Amino acid sequence: MIQIIVQDHGENTRTYHGKLELEFAKNNNIKFFEWGKDGDPRIKNIIKAIPTKNVYLTIDVDGFDPSVMPSTGTPVPDGIQWRYGMNLLKEIFNSKNVIAADIAEVIPERSTTYNAAQLLYYLIALKQKDILAKK
Repeated sequence: MIQIIVQDHGENTRTYHGKLELEFAKNNNIKFFEWGKDGDPRIKNIIKAIPTKNVYLTIDVDGFDPSVMPSTGTPVPDGIQWRYGMNLLKEIFNSKNVIAADIAEVIPERSTTYNAAQLLYYLIALKQKDILAKK
């Protein structure tokens, strides 16, 4: 399992709950990339960290910057930008077999639901392209 973490607090103010999540990840061999701490994680490093060919992809939209997905449970400034997210998804679909995907934390509001629908459309298009390439 890998996770891209968007931190909403600096190291000194990270919540107890957040510290437990990071400790759990480290203790259970979950590879994580901390968005914003050292800049944007390199896409090729994320792809290399995925140990299996088959991938279940879950996207929590509160990882995106609020300018992209404003209506979510936990909007955090300086989150993942749209283009970076789409490039990451494209590389995952190009190098792995995405067997299923879900999108979480969308609060029904016009711009966020529209952007989430665009994200879903992009996921379906990438999978369809993958299926057609195998025929």
